[in-house]
Amino acid sequence: MTDPVSGSLDQTHRRLPWWERWPGRLEAEIGRFAAHDLDVTLLEDPREGADRLVIQTSMDLPGHGPTRLVVVYPAGFPHRRFAIYAPDLRLSRHQAPGGNLCVLARGADNWHPGYMGADIAYHRVPELVAVVEEGGERLRASEDPQGEPVTAYFNSQQQGGIIIDQRGVGVDAAAAASGRMTLGFAREDMTWLNPPPSTGEWLPPVGQGLLLALQDRNRAQLLAEPEQTLAGRYPVRCEGRWVYFADPPYAETAQQLWDAVMAADDELSRWAATHTGYALIGVCMPEEIEQGVYELGWVFLARHAWKQPPPGIKPKARRGRNAPMPQHGIRVQTEPVIVRALRWTARDLSIRIPELAPMRTAAVSVVGLGSLGAPFVQEMAKARIGSLHLADFDHIEPGTSVRHPLGLQFAGFHKVLALAQWIHAHNPEVEVSVTDLQVGAIALNHGGPSEDEKISAILAGADLLVSATAEHDVNRQLDQEAIAEGVARLYLWSQSGYGGVV
Repeated sequence: MTDPVSGSLDQTHRRLPWWERWPGRLEAEIGRFAAHDLDVTLLEDPREGADRLVIQTSMDLPGHGPTRLVVVYPAGFPHRRFAIYAPDLRLSRHQAPGGNLCVLARGADNWHPGYMGADIAYHRVPELVAVVEEGGERLRASEDPQGEPVTAYFNSQQQGGIIIDQRGVGVDAAAAASGRMTLGFAREDMTWLNPPPSTGEWLPPVGQGLLLALQDRNRAQLLAEPEQTLAGRYPVRCEGRWVYFADPPYAETAQQLWDAVMAADDELSRWAATHTGYALIGVCMPEEIEQGVYELGWVFLARHAWKQPPPGIKPKARRGRNAPMPQHGIRVQTEPVIVRALRWTARDLSIRIPELAPMRTAAVSVVGLGSLGAPFVQEMAKARIGSLHLADFDHIEPGTSVRHPLGLQFAGFHKVLALAQWIHAHNPEVEVSVTDLQVGAIALNHGGPSEDEKISAILAGADLLVSATAEHDVNRQLDQEAIAEGVARLYLWSQSGYGGVV
């Protein structure tokens, strides 16, 4: 209901579920199945107290005969789309584990609030099944021109993941089938690999790792550790196992994926049954990254196991300072969890900004790293510019955090070092160099490189000089120097109050 005075939506009406907000829509959805001669079983009926509508029916599908379908209407219906599941069907494409069918293309433009579940199920499900079974050009022509990464279907609740760089997606894992792996972690605390707490803590443990190396069963090296600039971020080493699947395992849960891995490799299964500590397993498979283009996809499993004394029995003390801890006791283990793989490859970094590809070979020098220069540098780094040379003399004050992108964490740091550290943390592929420079500073006692030498170093090899000092006299001097060196110039300055001009 709309308030006649304010014209705003009445709060009581706003909280109503969709089947009460739009009277008759629920009955129309159910009745529409009958219009297509489809039998209906209501698995969840809002009229009987359920908080959503779930309809089960059956249809004859090409090559499969009578097939169970389940249509689930979300709380946000009809603004949000329903989902159609075929739990007993196994399609090679366009179906997630659990049966969710891709009957509607992604994107809000492909949904209309007037769509009804029975109509989509009756017309589109048989068409989807037929085109997937046929494959070839007809399937390709009917699809959105994008990849279908199968690892996206393995959902993870862990706060973090394992970085996979260019080496990890290009290794020939199919030939080796399984073996050992080495992971690097940023810190020794591995509690983020435990099942997430049921209390819904707002700040659960977090972590991040990197796939460092792979060996086959005979310990022959398949993947060597990366250069230290990347591996050095993850100094804590942990050994695990990996296995390759030519066809993705069908699994809805971490336990189902774990069971599929154990059934696929006896040697890995024996290792997991006796391993104490964190058992880490990499699962890799072919994955479509673009339509018709495949790379190696990854997902990881983790399970924590340890031994503890039987109830009522105290552990015996060790004899001797260096004596090993007794290994007897009851084996205890957590449920396995899925840990997502985080792709960090040239393709993943550039596919969202193809127009900026020429910037990979560009060099930009920036003088002045205040509230305009610093965010400019950050955007250049995110655009994957080839190299940045940063120049400033000042440090970061806590009070400037209301406008400067680097706040209290970097207070007291020299701006050049703070920005360089930020770039190294977030965009390590960008080369960064720094110069401590205050243009025009006059000191009674002077040592080290001269101002001319510093400016020459800043301009050397630069395609663009950016001055964000907001000082007109500095800009005039830098302009003269850059003209002499044939370097293009860009100037940023602030105006009174909050804001700036380019």
